[in-house]
Amino acid sequence: MVLVGEYNSKVTSGKRIAIPKSFRKIIGKELIVTRGFEPHLILVNQPQFTNLTRGVSDQPFISGEVREVSRYLLGGAFEVQPDSQGRFVIPEKLLSHANIGNQVVFLGLGQWVEIWDEVVWQKHEQTLGKHSAQIANRLSRLAEPA
Repeated sequence: MVLVGEYNSKVTSGKRIAIPKSFRKIIGKELIVTRGFEPHLILVNQPQFTNLTRGVSDQPFISGEVREVSRYLLGGAFEVQPDSQGRFVIPEKLLSHANIGNQVVFLGLGQWVEIWDEVVWQKHEQTLGKHSAQIANRLSRLAEPA
């Protein structure tokens, strides 16, 4: 099963959010939340986190870029265990990174979930809509054989 769809949720006064029920069935209970490269968070289970970071962990330690990405993804990661209702506390450092206010949007992206502040996501989604053809064209050029 894959994680797909978009769901809105409130952030409680205790900085807790509830993972959508359809995601909870797939993602499990031993989770890692970390910074995304845009102002959002990434939520995955532990095996998937290993898969997501493989591109960094398989590279030589002597590479400065590898160390920087490792610091960013791994150093900013937190283990979380949702309660029986799928709720967990978002660490303050991550709230700040993603500019999370009172409402969040969960996006299922196959193997991971992104968590965005609702207003930030709406602006980003508008930008995606305006530039989707150009993004697709750039991606298709990357896939072409050299």
